[in-house]
Amino acid sequence: MASMPVGIWANLVKSDLDQYLQNRSGMLAGPPNNHGPMDDEDTESWAPNNLLTLTSFGRRGSSTAGSLAINSNMTMSYADIPYFQTEDDRKAAVISGERMIAALKVNPVITFVKPAPDQTVADYVNSVVPLGFQPDVSYQQNV
Repeated sequence: MASMPVGIWANLVKSDLDQYLQNRSGMLAGPPNNHGPMDDEDTESWAPNNLLTLTSFGRRGSSTAGSLAINSNMTMSYADIPYFQTEDDRKAAVISGERMIAALKVNPVITFVKPAPDQTVADYVNSVVPLGFQPDVSYQQNV
């Protein structure tokens, strides 16, 4: 089910659209004045009751913030992904993972699935997304 457009999208000004599509400039090219987390959704599904997933989120980095693009069909997709664009991004993920594992290892009941017991956090992080990875813009999903 499609949602109804809101705000600027409800009454799109043709000249704004043309300016963006032709020159990537104008009203639609600028960041919103209140950009930040836009949506968060929890989906209830089956899961074992003895499994916990820990996820570390890098938020609003000074050099790697990512960006969205408005496509010609007025859908949105990632132009630049907001993670693993610099060596410092990778270091931050490794340090965060190492600290989390060190804190949880004191409980002998906890078993780690990833990284594997014979794999370092750095090796795992480096295997997930290559440094400088950019999405294939020819088949991006709508965001």
